[in-house]
Amino acid sequence: TKQDNRDFAQHHPLEVLLAEDNAVNQKILLHTFRNLGYEPDMVSNGYEILSACKAKQYDILIADMHMPGMDGLSASKILRKDNLDIQILICSAEDESIFEKELRANLIQGILKKNVTTSLIKPWLRRCFKACEVD
Repeated sequence: TKQDNRDFAQHHPLEVLLAEDNAVNQKILLHTFRNLGYEPDMVSNGYEILSACKAKQYDILIADMHMPGMDGLSASKILRKDNLDIQILICSAEDESIFEKELRANLIQGILKKNVTTSLIKPWLRRCFKACEVD
């Protein structure tokens, strides 16, 4: 229900960073997360991901695969080199199988198919919350 969605963030508190360069997709992502009760931070490229992660500790990063300057996957590799403890999901319209190497290496935790919906993101947020509780 709509009330369950609004209460979701209270039961699964997470610091969320979204990375998307397309203005329409940014609005969709922000709307989706706000409907779940989150107030995510938004950046528009991989360089901004790195800056944001230096300034604040996030539990989860949801990054677009294709962004100008530096894409989400390249930024993820740098975050892992810096040993940042963050759950990373790559947002892509491409087939999941092209990310198999990154998934096996635990560089990223999963792939979100575009366009992200509440029903698509909730299981990932639950999984991320459980992983953050363990740490």
